[in-house]
Amino acid sequence: MIISPKLDCVGEPLRVSVVLPTFNESANIKTIIAAIHAALGGTRHYEIIVVDDDSPDGTWQLVDEISSKDRRVQCVRRIDKKGLASAIIDGLSLGKGDALVVMDADLQHDPSLLPAMIASLDNSDITIASRYVEGGTTGSWGGIRLWGSRTVTMLSRHILGIKATDPLSGFFAIRRELFQAMAADLRPRGFKALLDILVHAPGAIVHEIPLRFGERHGGKSKLGISTVFDLCCSLIELRTGHILR
Repeated sequence: MIISPKLDCVGEPLRVSVVLPTFNESANIKTIIAAIHAALGGTRHYEIIVVDDDSPDGTWQLVDEISSKDRRVQCVRRIDKKGLASAIIDGLSLGKGDALVVMDADLQHDPSLLPAMIASLDNSDITIASRYVEGGTTGSWGGIRLWGSRTVTMLSRHILGIKATDPLSGFFAIRRELFQAMAADLRPRGFKALLDILVHAPGAIVHEIPLRFGERHGGKSKLGISTVFDLCCSLIELRTGHILR
């Protein structure tokens, strides 16, 4: 996929695209957008792309209102597609910045890490905000959820040979040219797009910075049994190269 550079309002190439996949995040969306603006205040040339799966709570409507007054924000309302991984890939495909960043809209990902993650791409291809490197935490996760996360992470690293400590992180940055090179080969399914990206970039230079996982400020978590099932299917698909239907 070849995407021509987009110019910002002062005619300069965009440096950063921040992708926010959303579903029923009306309680958080204004706060996270304001926090991203605050974090990137010293980076004039950036855009925020909200990819919303037709949220019943009107998240996309709130973003439309914001974008009507803020040229840095755009809303992509998906009517006929659902799923976090595909929303991420769609958002990354639309991003025009040299650096593409993905993060959640529920305020569990700290926007103040954005400048460090973007700067890290000067010496790496992918930067991951990891809960499992020194200094990172999983917040207030209980025993079962923490055990499940660590177990699936271990399986992902063992089955797919990935060295990153947190290949299931939803907070990461990637060079635009690297994403473009692999975009046609990605098979977004279920919950985690980063896993798919890492598998298709075996020679990429990956850097991880610590993430202190925060508390959800509103709405409900989307994690459930179906998410775990999709993730397990994704592991099998990525290992075998065969799509499960």
